[in-house]
Amino acid sequence: MKRILLILTVSISFICLGTILINQIDLSKQSAQAQEIDVANQNIVNDVVEGLKQQGVPIKSFELENNTICDPPIIAKFILQSSSENDVSLPDDAINIQLISRAVNFAQQGGLTIGAFGITLLNKNNKVILQDMEATARFKELSSQFNPPLKLNDEMVYDFLNKSVLLSDVSMNSLKISQDLNGFRFITFNLQISDISNINNIFTNSLQEINEKTIDLNQNQSTQIGIYRIKLMDQTGKLLIDYLNDLQLKNQRWWQDDQLIGNSLEPLPYN
Repeated sequence: MKRILLILTVSISFICLGTILINQIDLSKQSAQAQEIDVANQNIVNDVVEGLKQQGVPIKSFELENNTICDPPIIAKFILQSSSENDVSLPDDAINIQLISRAVNFAQQGGLTIGAFGITLLNKNNKVILQDMEATARFKELSSQFNPPLKLNDEMVYDFLNKSVLLSDVSMNSLKISQDLNGFRFITFNLQISDISNINNIFTNSLQEINEKTIDLNQNQSTQIGIYRIKLMDQTGKLLIDYLNDLQLKNQRWWQDDQLIGNSLEPLPYN
């Protein structure tokens, strides 16, 4: 009887030892995979930051941080430099934040695996004036209307928008077409207003007209306009409203001169 008990004890110990060894091997594999992901993420974000800097986005630094509050449990943190000399952000700050958002979200197509990204905005005195954190969008959920090949070149898109966008009480000074890091079109409308007494309604009507024509181009002509910007200025060239609509991420940001504009603008609804 004692001999049998001894054999059973040795067998159980062997099984336990085998389980520990297997677990150690699994953990080693997981650790190696995690390191590979970290290296890949670092390389991709390096490329994203370099591309953004070439577009004039003033990124001071960035880091990747492991954090279980998101899935995947990795956060990309960016420090962004503003030209502000006080605690108030400037028009370009909102645009730069959205450009970072686009670049990070679309980098998932290239293999980036993070669950969220954070942005800290510093003024000229390196004081924090804004902090923001967003979950990354699932790339497969981005609008499929941007996948077909382009049917119109830039000149044709320019002519269509210049002729078809009908504005009242404002004039279009210029229209610029460029591309973002992912090859999608970025349209900038520079508008001018003479009478600012009814600026909110005038801008809202202009925004709705531009939005309608832009979406129509995307849906019917596959123009791949991913984002458009509207800059509204007065007769002296002073900026009153700087608005940006990301049609793919379905995100709107804007800056407005609060001293001249009493009420905040209302965002457009997305279908």
